[in-house]
Amino acid sequence: MKKNKRILIIFHQHLIPLRNTVKKYIQCFEKYSNYEVFYYNSHFKCPFYLKKINWDLIIFNTTFLIIRTQYQKFIKLQKNIEFFRKYNCIKVAFPQDEAHGGKYLCDFFNKFNINYIFSLLFKSSDIKIIYKDLKKINTVKFINVLAGYVDSSEIKKYKKYSKNKSTDFTYRVFSAKARNGYLGYQKIMIGNLFKDKLIDSKYSFDISTDIKKTIYGSKWIKFMASSKYTLGIEGGSSLYDPKYELRDKCLVYEKKNPNANFSKIEAKCFKNMDNHVNCAVITPRIFEAIMGKTCMILKEGTYNNILKKNIHYIPIKKDYSNIDNIIKNLNDKKRKIIINRCYKDLIETEHYSYESFVENFFKEIKFEKTQKPYKKGILNYINKFTFYLYDYLCLYLLFSLNSEDNILVKLIAKIKLKKIFYTNIAVYYTKRVIQLINK
Repeated sequence: MKKNKRILIIFHQHLIPLRNTVKKYIQCFEKYSNYEVFYYNSHFKCPFYLKKINWDLIIFNTTFLIIRTQYQKFIKLQKNIEFFRKYNCIKVAFPQDEAHGGKYLCDFFNKFNINYIFSLLFKSSDIKIIYKDLKKINTVKFINVLAGYVDSSEIKKYKKYSKNKSTDFTYRVFSAKARNGYLGYQKIMIGNLFKDKLIDSKYSFDISTDIKKTIYGSKWIKFMASSKYTLGIEGGSSLYDPKYELRDKCLVYEKKNPNANFSKIEAKCFKNMDNHVNCAVITPRIFEAIMGKTCMILKEGTYNNILKKNIHYIPIKKDYSNIDNIIKNLNDKKRKIIINRCYKDLIETEHYSYESFVENFFKEIKFEKTQKPYKKGILNYINKFTFYLYDYLCLYLLFSLNSEDNILVKLIAKIKLKKIFYTNIAVYYTKRVIQLINK
């Protein structure tokens, strides 16, 4: 039995820091297994030593696969990792937002001989539609997973901030207008409808659909955990768009008609084409809200058969007719009953933990177990150092800059002063690495 099985995780990150849930998804394979895990950020040229290792497993993370939204860039990145095609090892993909760009996903999976697709789709009818161009659809194994799980190390952080519920309502969502079909558009609707109702109420709120107000890192944990209620709906898209042609059509129309509502965009860009697939899924934000002891007010849905209305969340009717009644009947007693039941069913049971996910993952791909934890080599330490270093660079030296300083971000990206920035924080991370080694 081998002791040192090696896993390579290919992801993509450029300037913007990884969201908490994305980072945890990438790191969980190392954290909850005894295997030797390496990371490769496809934005950069592949380090020579990664080409010399005989990999046992290669994982293509969703951050890499989502670059298909920029097709030419996606093709370029594939050329950069062309040499990984020759590896006769297990190859696994974690796609998300599968209703869009399915043709490009199929082309990539065919080219790189993917063995397992860990998909958010749970209906075989949707898989047949979205992956119709997959040559080995009958031999490639599809396994249904969630977009995110519960990380035990995050629970204490959420618990710390949940003690002070300073805001009544919080909500953040990116406005893609009609590009994700009616399912995606409802994310914007919910925010706007509640915002209009809460303006004249006694409740405080922080609701925004502006991408510039996206919150990252520990600030997001504090934002979510410090509110009594949060809004939501199932994630995903109801619009099948295999080559992003409908997206591009919508963008052109929206630019010419910035005030156009959903109905007008639908009529002009994808009439009678919505709801041919059902990609509605539970999102990682659900688990984040529960960890933060924040009561959820959600649009009625299936939520992967995990959540039950009136038990785990306050339901918004499909026609949105009960919003006034929801606000009118809010009370702390009911709120605490719901959040305690959620916490018991979804957190304390550990059914939806990253640890359980990783254990099931390796069972599904029949990956040989290791008897003892591996011993890290110098290359592994170097690899981890660059992984955390770049994320630190994005989070604290680039993205934290004010909007007035964005010109500096553009300058850094343009002239590639990476070495200067790496030097600026090398001392900090050297100390951290030494501390970890000593520990």
